[in-house]
Amino acid sequence: MPTVLVIAGVGGYLIAGGGGDDQGSDEGAKVATGDGGRRDATTSDGTTTRASTATGATTTTTPSQRTTTTDAGGGTSPDGGRTPRQVAADQMVRAMDLSARGRTLSAGGDLGGALANRERVLAQLAAITPGSAQQEQALEAFRRGIVASRDAIRERRVNPTAGANTYDIQATSAKREFCRRWSSAGLQQLTARSCDPDAI
Repeated sequence: MPTVLVIAGVGGYLIAGGGGDDQGSDEGAKVATGDGGRRDATTSDGTTTRASTATGATTTTTPSQRTTTTDAGGGTSPDGGRTPRQVAADQMVRAMDLSARGRTLSAGGDLGGALANRERVLAQLAAITPGSAQQEQALEAFRRGIVASRDAIRERRVNPTAGANTYDIQATSAKREFCRRWSSAGLQQLTARSCDPDAI
């Protein structure tokens, strides 16, 4: 009698559970409605789609953790909903901040530190993918300014008593061009960050 009860119990569990192993089939996604009018759906391959009924935007995250946001108009943008233009602009702001520290080092007479700083800034700039043609032009002007600044520092290390050299003049010109392009490309409004050629 106990054996019969055990077998009956196990059989009932398997029937109620639907067999256990096929619950991950593609027949429909699990959908839940959360706070703020959000609807989440997860398919068997691990892809999660999050839709906002308030904004019409849809965010899809794949098992590889790559996130793409689709706005109500059908446009898509990577990196948590930020556009490539926004991502590049934020990276340029970080390069500007780093460059400003190099300017301080140079003004304080630490030419070795300033030179190392210029190399780091150039590495940061090289890693940026512009999000528009205007942004690419601004980025190129920034890069030229830092290259000239680096060369000016090298020249000053050879001849510390010399005043402004040709590279200094080139650096100033390129940095001014960068700041003009920064404003005309709308990057100042995009990042809420102004550009001062004398600070980078």
